[in-house]
Amino acid sequence: MKIDHAVMGAVVWVLAAAIRLTAQTYTFDPPGSTSTNPFSINASGAIAGYYTDHSDVSHGFVRDPQGNITSFDPPGSVATYPYSINDSAAIAGYYRDASNVSHGFVRDPQGDITSFDPPGSAQTVAYSINTSGAITGYYLSAGFVGHGFVRDPQGNITSFAPPGSTGAVGYSINTSGAITGIYSNTHGFIRDPQGNLTSFDPPGSRQTFPCSINTSGAITGYYIDVHGVSHGFVRDPQGNMTSFDTLATGYTYPSGINASGAIVGLYYFYLNGPSESFVRDPQGNLTPFNYGSVAYGINARGSITGVTCIVSCTPVGFAGTVPNGMDISASTTPTPVPDSAWQIAEGAGVHIVMVQAWDGVSKNKLAHGQLTGAQSNFLYTGAHVLLTYFSNLNAQDQVAAAAQAVGSAITKLKFMAVEVKACCGEFVSWKASTSYVAGARIMDTDNHIQKVTSAGTSGAQAPVWNDTGGTTSDGAVTWQDTGNVVVNQAQRIGYISDAVAYINTQYPSLKVAIFTSNGDWQTITGNCGTSGTNACPALIALPLWDVEHKEFTGGDGNKHLGDGVAGLVPWKSWGATTWQTRDGNQYDWGLCTSAALPLAENPDPEARPAAATCGKESFFGLSGVNLDYFNPSSFQ
Repeated sequence: MKIDHAVMGAVVWVLAAAIRLTAQTYTFDPPGSTSTNPFSINASGAIAGYYTDHSDVSHGFVRDPQGNITSFDPPGSVATYPYSINDSAAIAGYYRDASNVSHGFVRDPQGDITSFDPPGSAQTVAYSINTSGAITGYYLSAGFVGHGFVRDPQGNITSFAPPGSTGAVGYSINTSGAITGIYSNTHGFIRDPQGNLTSFDPPGSRQTFPCSINTSGAITGYYIDVHGVSHGFVRDPQGNMTSFDTLATGYTYPSGINASGAIVGLYYFYLNGPSESFVRDPQGNLTPFNYGSVAYGINARGSITGVTCIVSCTPVGFAGTVPNGMDISASTTPTPVPDSAWQIAEGAGVHIVMVQAWDGVSKNKLAHGQLTGAQSNFLYTGAHVLLTYFSNLNAQDQVAAAAQAVGSAITKLKFMAVEVKACCGEFVSWKASTSYVAGARIMDTDNHIQKVTSAGTSGAQAPVWNDTGGTTSDGAVTWQDTGNVVVNQAQRIGYISDAVAYINTQYPSLKVAIFTSNGDWQTITGNCGTSGTNACPALIALPLWDVEHKEFTGGDGNKHLGDGVAGLVPWKSWGATTWQTRDGNQYDWGLCTSAALPLAENPDPEARPAAATCGKESFFGLSGVNLDYFNPSSFQ
């Protein structure tokens, strides 16, 4: 199946989305477009598709990796429909002439267009072009009998159809020349490079619609069961079938598969209901994203293209990555991370790995192994340093400790972020008649951090705190003065500035950013901006990697927090006095910060109530993983 312009009108468009790939924010439209439909994305990120103008005429376009869009039409065309772009930027599709006759075309990388028709064709439709320039599709002969065809790079055309079939369509051709498609409008097939055809159907299929075949010969598509419900499937190169659905109700329509086996498509919440895109990683984990959209193509790096909508639900193109980064700071299982986990993550589009090297009070003992493992699998890496603001521990020493945890991996590190977040009792007030567990921390009225050594319920009145290293009795609770004293707001801003300066001096090749949430920045710095009594213009000028506490449903079926899957939401600044550049979002921040602490004692005021899976979400076979979306140029 090709989910094409005939299906587009049935999609309920409901949400706008802007996608940041590099230093710019995209959705995109060719000039003069009233409806944009991208279908294919190649290895470098070039995209091909068609758009409709104000006269309701369809034109082809190609969008290069820098975002420049070129419109084109074959000579004699009154409607142009490109469907596929290869890694050389050659494009295949079809067009209709003034007599309403369809012809295939190929547009070479220089923009020259060649029209073609198989001998005896009354209508020709081209759907897919491979890396060598071979094209597949179908044509109708006299009597409107359908035939599949393959056109080799020299222009020679061979038609094909399984014996006894009543018509065939070639939908996708891979690098070796293997083709998948449908025949007799009922069964799937694969045609090997030698021309041998093999029929296949998933168990329970009434109709099978293969959509895409990758370089290894894995095929994805959908089938319709006896109840009229559609389900996704993937057929491995050995012919083994796996059925899948984004929702238990079905109505799943895969459209593309990349070299690693990652699949994109769309599903409907119910028959003829609103749609949402999804990405399925090679392990089988599904992540829905961008409500009201259709994802059509995914390239080897995990970049996706498709359609969403803007004001008044006018279809526009989008381009994005799902996801391109992950933070494995909380991941402790398995150790060490196996190469297979890195490779699965890469297959889903991840190419950036972040690790917290310092947690505010101690080094991450796993940091070196995590970073070197990622680097040996050709992933970009970065580290972050969670600062604490205690008078007895300066910022430079904290960054130096983080660098020791990173070890030799620092030579290949691209990025270091200063994490501005309350972590260790700062800004947590004591509460009367409250149950406190052992290890809980609060900040007393003189900014000393007190830690529970004997659990129980606090008294009705605030105690007189021992701030000289001793203990304080408080109802049934015993507190211990930790010796850590939180410095004032101006000094806290100074700590952040000192950390940045130390990184710039000691590790000048590293790019530096601030990692924080809006709430934490407000609490710790007083929302310091470009002006005012607590101005910090040098910090605001740095790139921002931020956390926003918004929910989405992840591929594991759990609710997660952050900006939404794949960065497919608008990137917006915090206001006139804060960041204008945002280079990353952490959008799977976790359900809460600790399953052990009640919300009232939790150091993060925006945390969710404790849950069994709190902060231990599993992706790619790793526990405790947060997913991120970064500006890739930060890691070049």
